[in-house]
Amino acid sequence: MVASNYFSNQTNCTGVNLADSLHSIYVYNADSFKQQNFYHVEAAYNSTQEVYTIIGNASYDADTNRLVFHSDQFLCISALFRLVIRNLSP
Repeated sequence: MVASNYFSNQTNCTGVNLADSLHSIYVYNADSFKQQNFYHVEAAYNSTQEVYTIIGNASYDADTNRLVFHSDQFLCISALFRLVIRNLSP
């Protein structure tokens, strides 16, 4: 069985199961570029108009040397055009 042209009105997503959603991002070896401990995570959903929406914050975890983002909301991977992690303004 193959899912094709699948779209869920409930989630507004073409994802078939939870593997098609983004819940966490881990960036390893973060001390090599870290400028501060907290960052905005922003998403653009349209490639023709790169309008970014802040979807949460990422923080530096010194114990694991990772930048960590966890989302409480459903982020449909197939709907995302670009995800950006930006420095917070000082």
